[in-house]
Amino acid sequence: YKRQEYLDGQNKYKCGGCNKLSKASKRMTIFKPPRILTMQFLRFTMTGKKIGKYIKFPKTFNLRVFVSENVDSGLPKEEQTNHIYSLYGIIVHAGRSTRAGHYYSFVKKNNKWYMCNDESISEV
Repeated sequence: YKRQEYLDGQNKYKCGGCNKLSKASKRMTIFKPPRILTMQFLRFTMTGKKIGKYIKFPKTFNLRVFVSENVDSGLPKEEQTNHIYSLYGIIVHAGRSTRAGHYYSFVKKNNKWYMCNDESISEV
């Protein structure tokens, strides 16, 4: 999302004031990072079929390259402000589609991971 996209062909920007099409660019960055970061991965197709591709994610994540102040600064990575998050929870869907399945979660407490599945909590 943070990569600049140029709107210059069939996707030119239409001005709301004069209704003229013009070349433009756009990108998304995070202006102010949240204290707690929640991420959701697209795991279903538009038809409701589950996407079974394995996703590997780190235990810590630096949001630095997505934050506006760093993207706009042009500073080398070593001089940019770090925004580090630690993984402490995951929600899992077991099932083949949006219409069937079961949700459970993994949570981290005191450096140990627990699986929470309905009324059952067990260390993993």
